[in-house]
Amino acid sequence: MSIQPFHFSLRKVKSEEVRLLDALFSFLPQTQMREHFSDVLRESLRAYMGQQVSFHLESIQETHFKTFSHRITSPAALAVLGMFPTTSKLFVDIDPSTAFVMIDCMLGGKGENPLALRKLTDIEEGVLQFLLLQLMTRIRKEYGDEPRVHFRFERFASEVSELEAYEDEKTPVVILTVRLKWGHIDGFVRLCFPHPLLHDVFLAATDRPEEREYLVKTMQTYDYVKTSLWAEVGRTTLTPDEIVALEQGDVILFDESFVTLKGKTPTGKAMLRVGFGKEGGYLTDMVAEQDEIHCRFLTTYSGE
Repeated sequence: MSIQPFHFSLRKVKSEEVRLLDALFSFLPQTQMREHFSDVLRESLRAYMGQQVSFHLESIQETHFKTFSHRITSPAALAVLGMFPTTSKLFVDIDPSTAFVMIDCMLGGKGENPLALRKLTDIEEGVLQFLLLQLMTRIRKEYGDEPRVHFRFERFASEVSELEAYEDEKTPVVILTVRLKWGHIDGFVRLCFPHPLLHDVFLAATDRPEEREYLVKTMQTYDYVKTSLWAEVGRTTLTPDEIVALEQGDVILFDESFVTLKGKTPTGKAMLRVGFGKEGGYLTDMVAEQDEIHCRFLTTYSGE
């Protein structure tokens, strides 16, 4: 087992970045794929480029297409992928140095980089196209043919001006920067997704049965974690001095109460909360059965 030191200066992952990644994973054929997606890509890349290849997601950024296009070098190695059945495009910006290393590895070399950057030849573009197609084919083969979006290779572009026909510079986009390494060689690939499409997919994904099934299975893996479950039956406001002055036997009158007494039996509604209760709760209907109070689930409330 290899042990690596922990880096205390790691960048904090924002909740928005997690939300966007969830939207991206919604494109994939099966929800369970998110746990194995990196392994599948790594295995596919190593099959064509050698065992030294490694990669990790370096950043996720929400910005505009203008920002993405201004960072593209000239000449560039840009792949344009269609996203059927939508008209949106996925733009894959491969660092030119990285592109030449990929091509050299694919042709049996050791991943050497040319002394001067230049435009890719038709043969070199064909090699990169083959690699992209193999990656997409492996994903489809591994996880079925029912993704919400089919990615289709359309063309290569060597200049940013060739992208003007696809997107307006004010179009909101999401950029994923992936860092790749081959031994001592370091490069990157940037993926540019149209943000409106991600937003629509994320909203639609909340109603997908497979998403709920995935969440249930994920929660079951944490069944050993214990937490407190408590019921809120009323609310009031107390000052710090009033709290300190409370004594055993004191009666607190709630400003707002969800429960009433019928004889000696409490009836009404209760909000079940977990932990500190800040993430929401479950509204329930209280049902008295002999000496026990049962709570019948009604609906869920998000964080308050």
